[in-house]
Amino acid sequence: MERDDLAPFERLLLVLEHPFDEHAAYSALAEPAPAEQTENYRTFCGT
Repeated sequence: MERDDLAPFERLLLVLEHPFDEHAAYSALAEPAPAEQTENYRTFCGT
């Protein structure tokens, strides 16, 4: 992300303002995180 470029944040905020509306242009935000980002993730309760 470029410094002072708030476009990614604004895109996320737009979707979060209406979480139950379909946003075809932002469908990638509804996908699960890639495995390499979650393979070592553990919740506080260990699940």
